[in-house]
Amino acid sequence: MITFVTLNQVATSPQNWVSYTQQIDAFDWNGAKFLANKMKKQLGEKERVTLALDGEQVIGIGALVNKDIVEIPETPYFSTLYVLPSYRNYHFARKIVRKTVSEAKNLNYKQIYVVTQLENFYEKLGFTYKKQVIDFMGREMKLYRQELLL
Repeated sequence: MITFVTLNQVATSPQNWVSYTQQIDAFDWNGAKFLANKMKKQLGEKERVTLALDGEQVIGIGALVNKDIVEIPETPYFSTLYVLPSYRNYHFARKIVRKTVSEAKNLNYKQIYVVTQLENFYEKLGFTYKKQVIDFMGREMKLYRQELLL
């Protein structure tokens, strides 16, 4: 059975945090390694990691972070969405996004942003296109925002 959890680094046992970090770091995607490196340091008080778990195995990730891959004042971000290839096409990515957005709302954020190159994914989840931005690797990206009504 697949479960979805959103974790706060301070409230998660160090043993579990290290295990999840190692599993994420082993994903064959540079974005996952970026998130794992953040997790090895100290996440901010309101930063979170959302996991899709098959038992104890991490099969998908997403994060609520203060800063993402662009230098702009907007914050917080939904970041680092990834689902292992063998678990795709079951809408787990959507569930990870929704769970993370719900957590942002619980933390009293008024909006959440996402930087992406994906077409027609975040719009289906209630995000609205705001503008083009350039990430730290010089790539053209789209900035989307979702209003979080309390």
